[in-house]
Amino acid sequence: MSALHLGGAKLVGRPNTKIEQVYFPLHILSGDKDSQLISKINRENIQLIIPLEVIDYTTTEYLADCSEMGMSKAMLTFGHFNLEEVGMKYLVSYLPKAVGVDLPVTFIREGDMYHYLSPKEA
Repeated sequence: MSALHLGGAKLVGRPNTKIEQVYFPLHILSGDKDSQLISKINRENIQLIIPLEVIDYTTTEYLADCSEMGMSKAMLTFGHFNLEEVGMKYLVSYLPKAVGVDLPVTFIREGDMYHYLSPKEA
């Protein structure tokens, strides 16, 4: 977490889920693609998905339900913009070369968009 400058991550499922197969979908934005993703999770026996961006709807609820039924299924999310910061930092050196102009480019860290409360703080 410290390498990504994150205060935490959101886990859907149980922390002790046994993981053998991980899948990194780009975006889970709900709709028709959710049923395709759920089919893929089951067909390929994927235990953990780590999406770049997720709308908490069908796939999230499906994985939560699977976990409650004792199945090894979980999702770990960090926040869309948090994961993009690594690429944005790289663009500082890449962008002037890509456009062929010596541009002043500055990386400004946004930081974690979430604040995490422990049960003691809530």
